[in-house]
Amino acid sequence: METEPLPATPNRATIATLFFNRLHRLINILRGRWWVLVLTMTCAVGGEMLWLKKSPPAYYSLGCMIVSAKLSLPNASAYNEELNNFLGTQVGLLQSDVVSNRALARLRSSQSALQPLPIVLEVKVSPKTSIFNLRATASHPAYATAFVQATMEEFMALKKEMLRDTSDTTQTGLQSVLAQLRTELNAAQQELIQYGASNREVYLQEQGNSAADYLALLTRQLANLKSELRLLTTLTLDENVERLVGLPHRTLTSQGTAPDGAELTKQVQAQQALAQETFTHPALGAALSKTSPPDPALPGGVTASQSSVAATQLARETPGKEQDQATLVGSETEYLKAKQEILMIQAQRDDLGRYLRPKHPKMIALNEDIEKMEKLLEIFRGQTKDQLKAREHTFEVQIANLAGDIQVWEAKSVEISKKMTGFQDIKEKIRRLQNMSDSLFASESTVNLEKEISPESVSILEAATPGVLVEQPFAGSMAPAAALGLVLGMVALLFLDRLDDRPHSLVEIQRSFVEPVLGQIPHLRLKDKSASIPLLTENDQRHALAEAYRSLRSSIMAQGSDEDHPKLILVTSAVPCDGKSMTASNLAVMLARSGARVLLLDGDLRRGGLHKQFALPESPGLAEVLGGTAPWSAVAREVAIANLSVLPRGAIPRHPGELLARSVKQTFLQEARSRYDYVLVDTTPIMAADDVANLAPHVDGVLMVIRANHTSSRVARAAMDLLCLRKARILGIVFNGVRSLGGDYYYYKYKQYYAPSPNDP
Repeated sequence: METEPLPATPNRATIATLFFNRLHRLINILRGRWWVLVLTMTCAVGGEMLWLKKSPPAYYSLGCMIVSAKLSLPNASAYNEELNNFLGTQVGLLQSDVVSNRALARLRSSQSALQPLPIVLEVKVSPKTSIFNLRATASHPAYATAFVQATMEEFMALKKEMLRDTSDTTQTGLQSVLAQLRTELNAAQQELIQYGASNREVYLQEQGNSAADYLALLTRQLANLKSELRLLTTLTLDENVERLVGLPHRTLTSQGTAPDGAELTKQVQAQQALAQETFTHPALGAALSKTSPPDPALPGGVTASQSSVAATQLARETPGKEQDQATLVGSETEYLKAKQEILMIQAQRDDLGRYLRPKHPKMIALNEDIEKMEKLLEIFRGQTKDQLKAREHTFEVQIANLAGDIQVWEAKSVEISKKMTGFQDIKEKIRRLQNMSDSLFASESTVNLEKEISPESVSILEAATPGVLVEQPFAGSMAPAAALGLVLGMVALLFLDRLDDRPHSLVEIQRSFVEPVLGQIPHLRLKDKSASIPLLTENDQRHALAEAYRSLRSSIMAQGSDEDHPKLILVTSAVPCDGKSMTASNLAVMLARSGARVLLLDGDLRRGGLHKQFALPESPGLAEVLGGTAPWSAVAREVAIANLSVLPRGAIPRHPGELLARSVKQTFLQEARSRYDYVLVDTTPIMAADDVANLAPHVDGVLMVIRANHTSSRVARAAMDLLCLRKARILGIVFNGVRSLGGDYYYYKYKQYYAPSPNDP
């Protein structure tokens, strides 16, 4: 049967209960097995004394070393030791096997007369100083002194070798890196020479400046053309005509006269001159002169590419632009003249209309002139539209050509920029390699200087002292030995406690069993261990014991309802000496004092002793009743306690188990149950005999007595499982022999409540 699990999340009270329960369990273990601690401590102290007696005398020698002052010189700081844990590093090096082996080798070579002996070396740093204290302990004083001195000297020799090896390794590495840097520097210089041979730096800079200037000029021209095209496509026909004719038209109209042919010719020529002047701007010629070196074959020092570009540009922009400008200005002027003439004729017609009728010959002639001029205006309007379309197409072609030229020159500018960047990268690489080479060369020189002038970081402060006998501290050695024995004893007790499953307290028995605990009987101390515990009397001074049995009586009387209230109760235990007979007797006494009629039956036909407790003859008893030689009513005897009758064991039969198995179904148990309020049966232990298994199915309930610090939980669980197999009803557990010092037993704390009252008779 599984034990009841603890709560998943115990509260503070549960934790405190478990803690104090564990503490009291340990106290009980110490009280019962204190001799284990004494034994282990005695063995440890005895072993220490024996070891001190048999160990040979030891001698120690002392030596001191100190961290030397070091002068910091310029260009002599290549070798530095780790300073974060300098003192610890030196202590570890002094105690290392490398230094110890070198010291032993020195002793073998320089002082061969000394025989090698086991030796212990201790190195400590004086507090708040940089002084190392060496202490060597050996069985010979001269050997200890020689070993300390050899250790200090070999330590300094090892530090020198480490410095020399580090300097040589560093110098070799620096030389290797320097050789690689010189190779890379030479390769970079050759690359710069080859690059400069094909790309002169000054020439690349001039090309870059010329290309930038020319790109700026082309960009401005492209912006102007796009602006003109945007105006042509946005404005209306009349707005474009007025914009193209522009200032001359506004000037003439402001004076009240229309421009004639000579005046229009002058306007066209002025616009052509302006376009020619814009294209042949000096900045454009200067930009073309910087693009490439002059070609001697061409006149004026102009290169072939410059001549081709300039010719293409002039052919594309200048003639077409002049011709288009002249054509547009003439057509637009005629268009404006026709509009003005129509307005003048209409004004004249309006003036005459005030005096003449519409069919007057002059009015008719004026209307005909207006119709002719309107037809002519439509012709001029169509021509002007065609010319504006042609002008728009010309601007689009020019914009496309300029965009292509800008793309070409941008590519040239990017190429020149890449060449300049490559040139600068090579120069920067050479400078960087040169700086690294100079720095490493200076470091190489510093390594040689450091190796020559660097002093020792740790030097000898005091030579090894002569060997001194080590005094064995007797008390100082015994105390650790006793502490070790105490620890070993505690470990042994804890190990034994882990193997011990005997319950010590109510908490433990509740954790081990699911059956309820009906009562806790306190532990009683007897001077005579072989004597039995006396029964409770009327004015018994064992108040805690009396209250415990009263509590058990209340638990029995509260069991079940009126229909299934247990009256025939069997009291048993798992193993002998659990106190089942004492429990049955005192429970019967308490039930009788409550006014109930009680029959106490001694069912232990092997070792029953209830007749001794009540001072009754041994037989006749239960054995004679089961054997059929005596009636039970005649055998049951009343005792001095009111309402209590006792049926003793009787003569011990030869086969009590067979007698019980054959006669247990006799009707005397049912007759006794009907005559008495309670029938208590004291039986043999469950694991000792099979008597209980025969009686348990025929009773109303079973009380299981478990003794603290005595009954194994596993054995008690097995006994109750046997009862369950016999389909017995287990009323609960009586926890006997509970020590009053336990944290969950409280009767002993309230003794003042048990004292007789002064008013009692």
